[in-house]
Amino acid sequence: KNAESVAAVVSSSMESGGGDGNGAMNGYDGFARVRQLVEKQPCRPVFALISMSATAAEAYGGGADIAITKDNKSREGFSMWDTVTEDLLALFAAPLPTDYKGLTSGSSFPDYWSTPSAAEFAENVEITDRPMKSALEDVLAMTFKRGPNGKAFSTRDRVGPQPKNFHLAQAFRIEDSHLWLRYADYQSSLGKCVPFASCCGPGGPPRTAAVRGLPTLNPAVNEAYLLHGTSPEAANGIIHSGFRIDLAGSATSAAFGRGAYFAEASSKSDEYAKCGANKLSDLYALLLCRVTLGQTIRVEKFYVDDASVQSLVDDDILVHNHYQCLLGDREAVQGTYREFVVFKQEQVYPEFIILYRREL
Repeated sequence: KNAESVAAVVSSSMESGGGDGNGAMNGYDGFARVRQLVEKQPCRPVFALISMSATAAEAYGGGADIAITKDNKSREGFSMWDTVTEDLLALFAAPLPTDYKGLTSGSSFPDYWSTPSAAEFAENVEITDRPMKSALEDVLAMTFKRGPNGKAFSTRDRVGPQPKNFHLAQAFRIEDSHLWLRYADYQSSLGKCVPFASCCGPGGPPRTAAVRGLPTLNPAVNEAYLLHGTSPEAANGIIHSGFRIDLAGSATSAAFGRGAYFAEASSKSDEYAKCGANKLSDLYALLLCRVTLGQTIRVEKFYVDDASVQSLVDDDILVHNHYQCLLGDREAVQGTYREFVVFKQEQVYPEFIILYRREL
């Protein structure tokens, strides 16, 4: 009646198909009827499906915004309605921007790029505008995790002294037509994914999500800005060729299988960063990448230590593509860090090179 003040419409539709497989379709029919009514009103409809007969893919394919289904293992042990409420709040906390057009095959490039008129281009554009530099400084500072001694919280992967702070020296934006279009094609092939908030565990969204001033991301495919530590010289190779998945784990042990590893914390990615040579000898490099997480599965144990994680990576991810990202949550069990692992080059667009100094 007062549709202009409505934030959401929640509709309950009982399945009536029983065990003959028709229950899910009856649920969709209920959604369709409600959708016809509320989409004519000036409010945003949200549809949640709880089904022990449908799969998540069927639910999202049928138009559901939130799905709790028989194959969504992250739901085990949670009250169904509590979970729906959490997902609903997450959905409204990160709405699609009104000007967001998404990434599609053949799409134009970001409007903040200094795009050349050439059909193909690969440019490193120095960041000189103050707002963007401030955002990148905040990435270094706001995602820095401190230990009891006030210095970077460190794991066994750190070599050398613990830094106290990081200071931005210089930053570049990578504008590469080939890598961008490959990335856009991958996003458009995914469709809508289970919200990251549904499977991220106690850690919540990536720490970088709290940084203001970064470019807009696509929540429908769980796109995130994440960090990767490297050297200034190696960064130059990655930004125009992409991440070599076949080389993953060659520098450090592949704790969660062979993939491209990213962190939400600058203090974690710094553990893998290396100083440059000659004039760059006091500078370290982080890549701030757009990463399409897609369907994400969370684990707490290492690949090398647990047969179930090995099966998840080797079969469910690499063979059947049920998930596109493995969230290794050692923070939940050891208080260290979360790592995000993806397994395809086209899931990553390395957008910014951050050159910085360590304060020891």
